[in-house]
Amino acid sequence: MKSHQILTALLMGGVALLLLASPMRTLGQSEVDDAQLDLLIKEVGEQQELIAKNQAAMDAKLAVIAEDLRIARIYVSRAGGRGK
Repeated sequence: MKSHQILTALLMGGVALLLLASPMRTLGQSEVDDAQLDLLIKEVGEQQELIAKNQAAMDAKLAVIAEDLRIARIYVSRAGGRGK
């Protein structure tokens, strides 16, 4: 009798676990159509391109600043000042 109750409890637990693990569709997913999704994907792609261009510009400016610092340190060390 006890083994029957344990088996039933395990079976019910397994069914509950399967119901919780199965994917469910939400209302928000059904409202988006393919045209809107394509537009959003295109917009995100454009934003990523802009971010990449801005990052390249910042890297170039940082390279110029690093070079200016390197030259300034050389002049300071030649003038007898502290290099660091």
